[in-house]
Amino acid sequence: MNTVVSTKIYEINNSENEISLSMSVGQGQISSTTIFFNNQILETGIENGFRNKVVGKNKLLNNTILAVDITVKDVNPATNDTMIDLKLSGGATEQHQRYSETAQKDGDLVHYHITYFLKK
Repeated sequence: MNTVVSTKIYEINNSENEISLSMSVGQGQISSTTIFFNNQILETGIENGFRNKVVGKNKLLNNTILAVDITVKDVNPATNDTMIDLKLSGGATEQHQRYSETAQKDGDLVHYHITYFLKK
């Protein structure tokens, strides 16, 4: 199984605005996601993509960690390529990132582990 690991800083502010996370999976593949907040499971077993999962209010999130574990299964017979799009919004700016990796063989899995440090 191939693995993609990424760590990013996400700038927040002192507002009441809520931080939210969205994810989509591409290339005709399927996925399962677990979202962690400060090493505690926020939600697990999310199939395929999701939109606007609320993490919390900016002013309460300084120096916290948001992590996303996404396992993509290669089910598309036309390609072994996998791709995910992650969007974190509500903070100082919106952050959008696309990740891609090729499964080793038909039907294989690719694991994405993405971590965000939320900081003012």
